[in-house]
Amino acid sequence: MTISNSRCIQTIALLPLLMLLTDSIGARGMCFDEFVISGDNLYPSNQPDGKRIVLVPGKTETWKQCQSACVNGTTRCHSWTLFFENATQGLANNCYLRTDDYWNPQFVHGQKHLTVASGVNCKSPPATALPNAPPPNVQFSWDHVPVFIHTSNTTGPFNDQALQIMAKFPIVTIEKYQGPNSGYHYPAEKWVCCEEDRIVDTLKSVKKINPNITGIFYYNMVLDYPQYRLHENFAKNESWWLHDQFGNVVKVGINAGAHNTKDLLVYDTTQEAVSELFMHACLDLVPSGAVDGCFVDRPVDGLPHQNMTTDMSVNLMASHVTTLQAFQEQLKRGPLIANHGYGMPGVNAAMIEVFRPTEEDIMLLQWTADRGKLVEAHMVGGDCTTDEGIQDHLAAFLIGAGNYSYFGCGPWFTSTSIDSQWKASYDKPLGAPLGRPSKTKSVYTRKFASGTTVHFDCSTNKGTIDWAKSPEMKQYADDLIY
Repeated sequence: MTISNSRCIQTIALLPLLMLLTDSIGARGMCFDEFVISGDNLYPSNQPDGKRIVLVPGKTETWKQCQSACVNGTTRCHSWTLFFENATQGLANNCYLRTDDYWNPQFVHGQKHLTVASGVNCKSPPATALPNAPPPNVQFSWDHVPVFIHTSNTTGPFNDQALQIMAKFPIVTIEKYQGPNSGYHYPAEKWVCCEEDRIVDTLKSVKKINPNITGIFYYNMVLDYPQYRLHENFAKNESWWLHDQFGNVVKVGINAGAHNTKDLLVYDTTQEAVSELFMHACLDLVPSGAVDGCFVDRPVDGLPHQNMTTDMSVNLMASHVTTLQAFQEQLKRGPLIANHGYGMPGVNAAMIEVFRPTEEDIMLLQWTADRGKLVEAHMVGGDCTTDEGIQDHLAAFLIGAGNYSYFGCGPWFTSTSIDSQWKASYDKPLGAPLGRPSKTKSVYTRKFASGTTVHFDCSTNKGTIDWAKSPEMKQYADDLIY
């Protein structure tokens, strides 16, 4: 593919007005380094700032078809995409990327659902092409599978046995449902403050066992959960609440699974005072010694859209990005885990909330890790209670993992034992990877310093892990031979 007088554009620019671009753009040589993703479909896009919009419904190019288009330069993929106009410096080189099947469009224009997502595929620029946040100050080792735990106990404090298990994980995140009456199975009006204290107390208990763990505080950037002290401060000033184009207070609810929420307020982070309030809800916990970093849910998706103009939605999204960038500056090398914020510049960590054993998710993990980010890959599907049940996911993870990549599975909250959270596989020898994975036909292979070898077949989404013998078992085998 020949590109003349062109450069690869990685910035996202959002236009407040939507226009339809057709094939009149032509299939001339284009840099396809940027694409947008909806579901499993991948769509490149390349237009100058101020004109970067593609709104072509009805197209069905698949991931592989668009990869071929990218390589051969013979066709152009299309998409429904909404971009920011006049991207600010804070949004420069910003990329959002989601590939899971549960994509929720961020904006709705009339009856057309519009997604905001971007990433880099073939002809990927080096990691330095995107602004990097400082590397996270966390434990990381290839000696064994790098893992994390993200959970909470809806019945009260974890018992000693559970704390011992949690203390084995280098990263421990406590979710919003820690303690009774914290929101699980209760209507919002019965939730009890203050979740901040319950999370801090839990992390302190884990750190008494292992002071080297990284403690992570969870909260949501959209939903004002009433069990937090943050809610008590936020609710005092109605001018801080998000309002729609008619001046009405925006309220959001979730009625899915165990969630039973309705009429929750939304943070209007376009206001500096609200942005500061949100940041300090976590930052002020760091001096406790229990909290080393923060997990921010819904930073790039799940934004309210009812009765919101495109400009209002765009500004809210932009304020999320700039808030988290300022947040990271104050947190310094503490991990700031932005859920789905895979390419967000100036933020040093992200979670793949729905990590599946697929080539697409392997690529997403590699792409994010190559940008120097801490990546939590949270397994969904399979059976998280057994080593056999996680094998395909774990194999996919090990194929794509980089430095600061961590694997995890299990529910966000529990009322029973967490014994199954720690797997025998996590104790087996791994060692640093001996290079990038290789691929023969549909099978990826990656070897590790211990002798462990991992295979993953993209045609079946099945993986195998040939674990190296532990030093003790190797010595035992050598003794038998001699």
